[in-house]
Amino acid sequence: RGEEMEELPAFSEVLHTTIFQKKSIRYNGYKLIYDIERGAVELYDLRADPHEQVNVADQEPEVAEKMLTQLQAWMVRSARIATELPRQRPLSRTMSDETRQLLRDAGY
Repeated sequence: RGEEMEELPAFSEVLHTTIFQKKSIRYNGYKLIYDIERGAVELYDLRADPHEQVNVADQEPEVAEKMLTQLQAWMVRSARIATELPRQRPLSRTMSDETRQLLRDAGY
């Protein structure tokens, strides 16, 4: 309708159990990336640096701290919600002999 819309934070995460675990928040023209393993914070001004080449966390400590606080609150909420979800058993199927042979034939 052409009306101004409130910008809401957008959260994301990348989990690779053997290499890294990172979470991020995009809000108000900035993107903050938090490396959980190292405790490292990166902050990018997406308006001036859309390709995320210059980490401005040291130049914008107030922005970085505010966004990190929002991200950590989201992490706590997400963890709490995950513990409240009903647990489901993983699906398991017995592989047929035909499927085993097809996989062997394919080199697996």
